[in-house]
Amino acid sequence: MKNIKISLMQEGVEIAEAEEISIGRVNKGTQALRLQGLRFVGEHGLERSQALILELEIRGKSFSSMELIPPYSLDWNPKTNDWQGKASAENIGPWYDQAKWDILHAWAKGQTEGFTWQDTKPRKRSSYQKACLFWSGISANTYPGRTLQIDGSIVHSAQDLFCHLGEVFHGFGGYMGQDLHGLSDCLNELGDTRTVPGYNLLTIRHAAHLRQVLDSHGIRKRSGLSYFECLVKVFEDGGMEVRLQD
Repeated sequence: MKNIKISLMQEGVEIAEAEEISIGRVNKGTQALRLQGLRFVGEHGLERSQALILELEIRGKSFSSMELIPPYSLDWNPKTNDWQGKASAENIGPWYDQAKWDILHAWAKGQTEGFTWQDTKPRKRSSYQKACLFWSGISANTYPGRTLQIDGSIVHSAQDLFCHLGEVFHGFGGYMGQDLHGLSDCLNELGDTRTVPGYNLLTIRHAAHLRQVLDSHGIRKRSGLSYFECLVKVFEDGGMEVRLQD
């Protein structure tokens, strides 16, 4: 099974595969499409009068399926050695996330350098979290002997926190939700952490910094608690003992 598969389909038949894809906005109604390493299957060619379906898979799991309805353009560009074209943004749809695809594409090729959450620009960290959800899912795995420590000094936003929590609990590419509700769901999926040796203790280092960051981002008060206090409560409700270190 290929880690990455980009298929072009017409009338239910695979006509080609590509090695790379990128999609970018031209204007409000049009997206630019670029395919590298495009190889046609057998005697098949591109029939521009027919709808073209792009199927993107990562590790055998569907990432996106886009149907391009004519008229669309897709032509060989000898200068750049790839296929380029344009299509209606409505065909491609809002569900395609280029940043998320780039992250997953790199991970599937075994490339992690430059594709950690700290490497990702803050405005694209939502895409990073979605990539983690796609990659790891909501995991029920626990790791006896793992030291659970949140490093508050590297967190500068609520998004940073949830990116960091995925790694704290599950390692690189791990996922622990994108907000407090999601975190609670992920902790529930882990079950009773008290039964796992060492897994019920969570240390928050640089807790004062983390408190300041979280209480200045997002929800000020919820049930009379600050955001930071809500975070601690979610962990405690999930069966964990929380220790704070400043």
